[in-house]
Amino acid sequence: MDSRKSEIRKSITEPSKFDSVNCSDPTEWISRYELHSRKSAWTDEDKVDLLELYLHGKDLVWYKRNKDKFVNWVELKKMFLEKYEGKEVEILAWNKLQRIKQ
Repeated sequence: MDSRKSEIRKSITEPSKFDSVNCSDPTEWISRYELHSRKSAWTDEDKVDLLELYLHGKDLVWYKRNKDKFVNWVELKKMFLEKYEGKEVEILAWNKLQRIKQ
């Protein structure tokens, strides 16, 4: 069983940087981030602090502007999903459709 766990850990890859413009599923991305953090034995504080390494552009700006509000991982995850699964995602999808039509 230990060798199986070892194989699974090796197969878990580091998540790519989150890109709200091109990411179709923020829930899936955050799940992969959490999986990687468990594999790496991060604390909840580590997950909050290290998230900025996996963000760029306007997503990184959002993180930096709100960092003081992230009292713990649970709150940060909640805010992240509210932000990226909410209205903004609908707007981005609409914009993508408009570009396809042109």
